[in-house]
Amino acid sequence: GVGVIFAVLPFMGMIAKPIAGWIADHFSKQKSVFLVSIVLTGVGYFSLQLVSSLEADNSSQLLCSNPQSILKICRSEQSWSELLPLLPKSCPANCSLSCTLTYQSKICSAFSLPDCKEDGIVHFSISSNLSHHDTQAVPGCLHLPVDLANTLTSTQARPFCEPKTVVECQADCKDENIKHFVRKDWIFASLDFWIFFILNIISYSAFGVATSMGDALCFEMLEGKHQDYGAQRVWGSVGWGVFTVISGYLIDTQSSSG
Repeated sequence: GVGVIFAVLPFMGMIAKPIAGWIADHFSKQKSVFLVSIVLTGVGYFSLQLVSSLEADNSSQLLCSNPQSILKICRSEQSWSELLPLLPKSCPANCSLSCTLTYQSKICSAFSLPDCKEDGIVHFSISSNLSHHDTQAVPGCLHLPVDLANTLTSTQARPFCEPKTVVECQADCKDENIKHFVRKDWIFASLDFWIFFILNIISYSAFGVATSMGDALCFEMLEGKHQDYGAQRVWGSVGWGVFTVISGYLIDTQSSSG
């Protein structure tokens, strides 16, 4: 998604400049077009922070049973068949899980989860050594037997439940091939992505127009005193430098760690 956005932006900026220039010259509204482009730049970039973050749909099921628990992830048979030859053999597959418990206290004890409640969301990671298991017998479903379950304070080998307990989870796996298989949604089907995309196009295009027209308007306002352009332009450079430092500081100090 990010690659698509930054591939399209330069072309949109290239198209916006001559269109804005034609409007400004045809209607003799150079200053109005310039001011509108500045407003659109500010409003567009400011609005980006209001767009919700895209949450991946990594839905899966944790089957806690005896003698071994299994993380089950079912997708299309085509995706499954493409994944099989790419599964890691020499090293374990590691996944971080966020699971929603509905009065399932057995999960707390089986996985040695600290401060665990029988209803709520729990977080832990699992490790599955696929070289020791032959479990991919169901077309369309990836099975990761849980060899180790890890929390911040403990490690549980081969956790199991009696009787069997099924928990809905979100799985974030480290292996890129498994990660791609697990992700269920499609980013281009997300409304938030297209809002983010359109706001970027508006802001980037308007910024390009403002930058181009700013120099032209400066020459026009000098009324033939082109030798004074450098004295005017230097303050633009000073403004760029000062606000770059200020904005960098604000980003570093005010941005959340997430």
